[in-house]
Amino acid sequence: MSASRRPVVTESDVRDILHTHYSLHTKCLRQLDSFVDRNYKVTTTDGQEYVFKIVNPDESEDDIRVQAQLGVVTYLRGCGFTCPVTVANRNGLHTWKSTFPIGRADGPEETCVVRLMTFVPGEPLGLCQQLFCGDMYKCLGVLLGQLHAALQDYPETGLTVDSDNEWMGENAGLLTQFMPNPEERTLSEGIRAVIKKVESSLMERGHVMERGVIHGDFQDYNIILHPPTADFRSSASSLDSKKIFGIIDFNDICYTYRVFEIGRLIADAMTSCNCSDQEALQIGGHILSGYLSIRSLNTDDMAMLYHAVCISFCQYYVLGQHELSQQTDNPYCSLGFAEAGQWLERVLALSSEALWGIWNPVLSESGINL
Repeated sequence: MSASRRPVVTESDVRDILHTHYSLHTKCLRQLDSFVDRNYKVTTTDGQEYVFKIVNPDESEDDIRVQAQLGVVTYLRGCGFTCPVTVANRNGLHTWKSTFPIGRADGPEETCVVRLMTFVPGEPLGLCQQLFCGDMYKCLGVLLGQLHAALQDYPETGLTVDSDNEWMGENAGLLTQFMPNPEERTLSEGIRAVIKKVESSLMERGHVMERGVIHGDFQDYNIILHPPTADFRSSASSLDSKKIFGIIDFNDICYTYRVFEIGRLIADAMTSCNCSDQEALQIGGHILSGYLSIRSLNTDDMAMLYHAVCISFCQYYVLGQHELSQQTDNPYCSLGFAEAGQWLERVLALSSEALWGIWNPVLSESGINL
């Protein structure tokens, strides 16, 4: 198995970088959760707040992609979305590169992209479980629908999916490199069956499924709620998703099948909810009721959605377990992977028709009949 590819840096190093390259005097520095990058919330002596980011070396290699991703964020801000703004360093650069040890303090040094961004105020949605409810999930679906609508005709240039990106649904076969322990035979067989179904379905209908630019990691720790006391239960219809939700971490922006991003959001919401199994199974209906109020999905995307949810559970379980084995000191890697394995087994016990049978009544309550 490959070793951790996460950059290693000390707080003292970060403070020095902020002073040397941005002329900032740091009052408070707090490391933020990240799977493979290093993120810090920075508070300066004059009260300004930023996020300092060191991107992992693998995602730092493609300069064209890095600039294309920044272009998408700039475009989305112009469309009214709340997103971070990159801050230029002393040399006027919004992104630049430096070398850092990788995996461990005495690890080999590699080149990583460095950037400073404005801090999006609020709380990560994943820390606001007391607000989770059907109306909140509907608002999330609206936000994702608005995002996809805004990026409807955005060009693919510089954003083509990497063939080795195991987090993208169209690369489902890559998961076999990270499969669970052999003793987990039943789950392994289920995962292999999902991979095979995704690959065959893409062969069959991929040419007519919708492709476009997506966020790539649209989940509850990359969605910021402001204010974190929003009342979804009594005033959801009057809430503007673009105003109450901020979106962060655009490192995985790419051009691919959009249905996988919808499936990922549903799977993520199910693994992080604190509700009964039946309520969790209905989450997809709530998210879709919001999404479909903004834009439609064609029949082939609809047919693929069940498999998109299943492959997302597989990714969370397989890749989360693998990364935790490489980064035993990073608790963020363990978030949701065990729950994803449990939900994968439950959803595989249902058919696509059965899951849609749970979603459709929820959709009907919002006036959507498929």
